[in-house]
Amino acid sequence: RPDAIVGSISRMREMLEHDLRRGVTLITWAPTFALARFANAISLSVAGVEVPWIIPWGTIVKAVLVTLSVCVCAAIQPARTAAKDNVLEALQVE
Repeated sequence: RPDAIVGSISRMREMLEHDLRRGVTLITWAPTFALARFANAISLSVAGVEVPWIIPWGTIVKAVLVTLSVCVCAAIQPARTAAKDNVLEALQVE
């Protein structure tokens, strides 16, 4: 069926775009971390100062929880509205 082939090609294209985005992110961020470590080594050898790497895990967890809460709250009303609609009526083609 031609529809199945077009759907498969579309899905393959979406997967390729997703993988490309992940690859670009990795290529972009990896040198940044390496440069930060290098800059820390330079500051230690030149000035005798080491800048500690502090990751605020508590703040990150709170931000993720707030984001998820907002997303769930924003999705409730459209989901309730969609649940009230007649599915067969919505699927009919004019």
